[in-house]
Amino acid sequence: MEDERFGYCESCGVEIGIRRLEARPTADLCIDCKTLAEIREKQMAG
Repeated sequence: MEDERFGYCESCGVEIGIRRLEARPTADLCIDCKTLAEIREKQMAG
């Protein structure tokens, strides 16, 4: 991949852990930001 941002969270900018990238190479959020996003989605849903 040529994208210099690959491997870094789009939300907070920290490096995404290698285990997360191995499990989901297309991940664009670190595990902490992804968890927060999922919590927000659940709160918005009801």
